[in-house]
Amino acid sequence: MNLINNFCKNHSNVSFCGVLRARPNFKFPTKVCIECIQQFNIPQDQVLEKENLVEKLFQKSSQHNLVEKIGQTECKQIFIEFLDKLDAIQEQIALLISKMREYINMISKTCKMEDERFLKLNQYNQNLLECSPLELDFLIRFLDGNIFEEWIQTKQQAISQTKKVIHTIERQTLNIGKINHLLELISKNLGFKESQRSIRENQFKNDNINDGEIIRKYQYKEFQENEVVLNNLEQIKYLNFRESPELYGQNFKQWNIYWKQEQVGGGVCNQQGQKDGKWIDISNNFWDGKNAFEVGHYDKDTRIGHWKFIFRNQIIGGGLYEGQGLKTGRWIELSDGFHEKSQIIFSGQYENGNKVGKWDIEYRFNDIMPFQQIGGGIYEYGKANIKKGKWVELNDRFQEYSQVTYKGEYHQNKKIGNWEIWYKDYNSQIDQKIGGGEYDQQVGGMKIGKWIELSDRFSCDSQVTYIGEYKGSNKVGKWDTYFRYNYSTPLQKIAGGYYDQGSNGIKIGKWIELSERFWKDQQVISIGEYNNGQKVGRWDIKYEGNQIGGGIYKEGDADIKNGEWIELSEDFETCSQVTYVGKYQNGKKIGRWDIWFTDYISKNKQLIGGGSYDIEFGGIKIGKWVALCDNFRYDSQVTYCGEYKHGKKVNKWDILYKDYGMINFQELGGGQYDGEGNGLKTGSWVELSEEFNNDSQVYFSGEYKNGYKVGRWDIWYRDDRTKLNNQIGGGTYDEIGNGFKIGQWIEQGNKYSRDSQIIIYGEYKFGKRYGKQIIQHQGNQIGGGMFDEEANGFKIGQWIEIAKYFNNLSQIIYKGEYENGNKVGEWVEVNLSKLEKIQESHQEH
Repeated sequence: MNLINNFCKNHSNVSFCGVLRARPNFKFPTKVCIECIQQFNIPQDQVLEKENLVEKLFQKSSQHNLVEKIGQTECKQIFIEFLDKLDAIQEQIALLISKMREYINMISKTCKMEDERFLKLNQYNQNLLECSPLELDFLIRFLDGNIFEEWIQTKQQAISQTKKVIHTIERQTLNIGKINHLLELISKNLGFKESQRSIRENQFKNDNINDGEIIRKYQYKEFQENEVVLNNLEQIKYLNFRESPELYGQNFKQWNIYWKQEQVGGGVCNQQGQKDGKWIDISNNFWDGKNAFEVGHYDKDTRIGHWKFIFRNQIIGGGLYEGQGLKTGRWIELSDGFHEKSQIIFSGQYENGNKVGKWDIEYRFNDIMPFQQIGGGIYEYGKANIKKGKWVELNDRFQEYSQVTYKGEYHQNKKIGNWEIWYKDYNSQIDQKIGGGEYDQQVGGMKIGKWIELSDRFSCDSQVTYIGEYKGSNKVGKWDTYFRYNYSTPLQKIAGGYYDQGSNGIKIGKWIELSERFWKDQQVISIGEYNNGQKVGRWDIKYEGNQIGGGIYKEGDADIKNGEWIELSEDFETCSQVTYVGKYQNGKKIGRWDIWFTDYISKNKQLIGGGSYDIEFGGIKIGKWVALCDNFRYDSQVTYCGEYKHGKKVNKWDILYKDYGMINFQELGGGQYDGEGNGLKTGSWVELSEEFNNDSQVYFSGEYKNGYKVGRWDIWYRDDRTKLNNQIGGGTYDEIGNGFKIGQWIEQGNKYSRDSQIIIYGEYKFGKRYGKQIIQHQGNQIGGGMFDEEANGFKIGQWIEIAKYFNNLSQIIYKGEYENGNKVGEWVEVNLSKLEKIQESHQEH
C-alpha cells in the first residue's frame, strides 16, 4: 500500500521524515521534512516518524479485527434488498400511473359527450323522423323528467371525488418525500465524519473565496442559491435566500430574499420548489447601486400578467406576460448595467416574446429628472430580436461622467461598415467623435483594418484609448495606449505592445499595461513580458514613475504567480495607497502577508495590518488578522481585528478607527461571530455605516440572532470635532429573525454629517415603508409625503424630496406628485437657501 511519496511538498528536494498531526497552522495531517520542522518550530511529539507509521497503523487495525467485524454486518445485503424493492415498486407505480391516465381520459371523455348531448338541445332543429329510438328516448326523458339536474349532480360528485384522489396523491407524494429526506439524513450522518476531512479541499473549490476569506458557503436546498446566478462580488457576499417559518398550507413554503441581513423580497414556492403567486424578485445584477425590484405573479415558475420594475420606491418599468411566460405589448426594461449613476431604460414593443419595431434607449441623470431619448434603432418584425439599419448604442458603463455612444449600421443583427465612437464631455457638454473603425461589409460583425478604441472605464478623468489594427477580428501587430487629462489636452502615448501577426490575437514580447482602474489619481502601470499570451518572468508595478510593487510569474503556467510579491489594493489611488507584501506558491497566497499604508501628504509608510494564509492548501485565511475596510483611505482608516478559522470569521472581532492625523487606532465597535465557523454574527454588536469617514461618523448598536438583526437597534453619530456621541435615531427589527424592520423608525439621511443633518421619520410594515414620512434638516421639516397603506413601498400623492447630496451649501428640493409609485405631472426644483425655483420638468413615465 503506497501511503506516502518520497519528497516533502513544501521542500521538493528534501525527503519527508514523517507526518504532522493536525494543528492550527496545519489543519490536516501533513507530510513534513526536517526543514519544515525547523521553519515552523514544530514540536517533535507532533510528528509521526515515517519508519513506524505503517507499523502503528497495522497494530491498530489488528486490535480492532477489522475484517471479521466488517464481515459480520448485514450492510451489503440490506442495501441490495432495498434496491430490489425499489425496482419492483417502480414497475408497479408505472403500471398504476398508466391505468390512472386511462381512467381519467375515460371520465373526461364521458363528461364531454354528456355535456354535448345537452348543449345540442339549444340548436335542435333536426327532423324528428330521422332521430334514432335512443335519441327520441333522450328527448322525451328531458321533457318529462329531471335528467339534466341528475347529470349535473352526478358530474359534481365525480369532480369532488377526483379532487379527493388528487389530495390523496399529494399526501402520498409528501410521504415519499419524507422517506427520501430520511435516507438523505442517513447518508449525511454516515458520511459526515470521513467527508468532513476528506472533501474539505473540494469544499473550498465550491465556495466563493475573496482574498482568502470564504464569503459564501454553498449548502444546496430546494429553491436556494443553486437556482440563482450570482453576478457580482456584492451578491456573493450579501445576497441570501432563506425559508420562512411561515407556511401557506401543506404544500407551500414562504421563501425570503435577504440583502445584508435585511429582507428585500420573496414569495411562495409550491411543493416542487416552483414559484407561485405574488413575488418580489430582485433585478438582474442587483447591488447597492442597483437596488431595483421586479414585482408580479408566477404560475408554477412562469411569469404571468403585469409586472412592475421598481427603483427607489418608483415604478420605472415593466410590462405584460402572456402565454408561456412570453412578453407582449409595450415594455420598459432596465439595462443590465442600470444603477443610481447609470439610469438607462429601453422602451419598445414585444410580439410573441421577441422585440419588434422601434426601440428607444433613454437616460436620466438622477431620480428626479425625466428620462430623455439618447439612442435606439429598429428590430425586424417576425424574427427573433434581429437588429437592422441605423443604430445608436451606449457603452456598457455609460453614465454622467462617461457618456460614450456608438453609431453605425446593422444587417441581419451583425454590425457592418463604419462605426463611430462619440464622447460627450461632462464639463464642457461638447459631443465629439473620438474613435471607431470598420466592420467587414460581407461577413458582418468582424472588425478589420485600423481602429481607435476606448478603455472599458473611459470617463472624464480616465480618457484612455487604444490604437492599432484588426485582421479577421483579431488584434495584430503593434497597439499603442494613449491618455489625456480632459477633452482639451492632447493625447500622450504611455503604454502598449505587440500582438502576434497570426489569427490568434495573443500578446507577445514586452508590454507596458495600465491598471484596470487607471485614471488621473491612479496612474499605475505594469511592465513585463508575454510568451504566447501568458505573463512570464518578472513584472514590475509603477506608480507615477516609481516602482512600488511586482513579482514573478511561473514559467510554463498561465499567469501563475510564484514567490515574493508586492501588490496594490483594488482601490489604490493617491488618497488610498495600500499595498500587500507576502508570498505566492503556485498562484495561491501562503504564510504571512503584511498590509502597508502610505500617507500621501507626509509620505510616511506604516504597517497597519496583515495575517496568515493556510500553507497546506493556500489562499485560505487562518488565525489572527488585522484587515482593512473596503474603502480604506486617509479620511476613513477603519480596521477589523479578529480570528479566522478555515477562511471564516469566528469569535470576537473588534472594529478600530483612527482619525486623520492621529497616531493610534482606537476601538469603536465590534461583536461576536459564532464559533462553529459559519461566519454568522451573534449577540450584541456595534457596527459602522458603510459611508463612515472623518466627516460622517455614524454607527449602529443592537442585537444579532443567527446572523440577522433582531429587536431594538439604535443609530449614533460621533462629532469629529467634539468627539461626543449622540443618538440620532433607531427602530425595531422583528424578533423572529426575518430581518424585517417594523413599526416606527427614525433614520439618518445620505452621508449624515455636521453639514448635512438629514433625519427621516416614518413607519415600516414587513420591511416596507408605508404611511406618512417626514424629512427634517437640523430639526426643521423640509420634505416628505405618503407611502401606500398596503406596504408595497409605493409613493403616492404630493411629495417634497431632497437632492441626494443635500447640505448647508446646496439645499435643493423637488416638489411634485406620485400616482401608484409613478411620478406624474410637473415637478419643480427649488433652492431652499435662495427660495427660488430653478427649473421645471414634466414626467412621462
